[in-house]
Order: sequence, then structure tokens, then C-alpha cells
Amino acid sequence: MIEDKLDRKILNALQEEFPLHQRPFKVIGEMFGISEQEAMQRVQGLIDRGVIRRMGPVFNYGDMDLVGVLVAAKMPPESADKAEEIFKDIPAVTHAYLRDHEYNLWFTVIAEEEDLERIIFRLSRELNLADVTRLPRYREFKLDTVFEAK
Repeated sequence: MIEDKLDRKILNALQEEFPLHQRPFKVIGEMFGISEQEAMQRVQGLIDRGVIRRMGPVFNYGDMDLVGVLVAAKMPPESADKAEEIFKDIPAVTHAYLRDHEYNLWFTVIAEEEDLERIIFRLSRELNLADVTRLPRYREFKLDTVFEAK
């Protein structure tokens, strides 16, 4: 939940203008006429309330000699809790979603090519996945996604 207009303004700015600075929250504070400490507290509050799930850079993994693939699979419902725990331990899995669909588990893996199949095989084995379908990227469409906080 977003508590006030200033939190909304900070959230919008974080998505578009995060300062590349030694003390980014000092810069954010200056942008909005508040202290560095208050800027940090407000952002931490947004994290604590689940408004912000992740803060960090987005890298072009292709330029880092990594490959990525979206995977769709059929997973037994009883494996869902185990999946959450396993995904937490595999940094190469960047997103994972349960869907109300025959292919109920979707996840992305970004890794070195030689590790990609090993990771997918491990997940398939540990989660009893069936019909594991790899959907590689053939062409990239870069979209700037900004969720305006209103």
C-alpha cells in the first residue's frame, strides 16, 4: 500500500531516474526536499509493504555471454511449496510463476549455455516436471516498463 503522495513520487522516480551516485538516497532526498535518512526510510517502507519487490539493475545478459530461456512445464500441485524453496537457491532462475493452466509452472533461466540444461534438468527431476518446454528468445523487443503509482 502506498501511504501518501510523496511515496508515490519517490516510487515513480525510482523507476525512471535512480541516481548512479555514491549516495543515491541523498540525491533522492534532495529531489524531494527530504533528508537522506527519510528517503531511505520511505523506500524501506515500500519494500516492507510489498510495493517494491526488487531493486536492482537490469543487465543485457547477451552481452555477458549468458543465454536465457522461458520454460513452461506441467508440475504436480504438491510440488508448489518445494518449487518456491528450490527457486530461492538458484539465482539463474530470475522469474517463476504458477498459472491456472495445463502448463502450470513458467520460469526463466539466465545462465551460461553449459549450465542452462543442467539447471532445467535439476528442476525437472526435483519437482517431477512433465512436458518441459523451452521457449528460447529469437528476437528481443525492449520495452521500458514503468508502473505509475497513482
